[in-house]
Amino acid sequence: MGAFPEIHACPKCGRVLLQSGEALFDEVRLPVFRCDDCLVDVNVLGETAQAALTFTVDEDGEILGADDAGARLWA
Repeated sequence: MGAFPEIHACPKCGRVLLQSGEALFDEVRLPVFRCDDCLVDVNVLGETAQAALTFTVDEDGEILGADDAGARLWA
């Protein structure tokens, strides 16, 4: 099993990002990255708001679920 990356390029603008946190998924810690330069619309309690583009990657550095039809980058 490979090590998780500590840096990753933003999938929207390409800026190199440092890991900003971790997400726990099925007892596996996944690195979380946030690009403050790229804003996305999110639904918050029925209202649309803008938030920094945030995503997590798997141990190979691939955006988790990016190839799934219903996947999206979350904020």
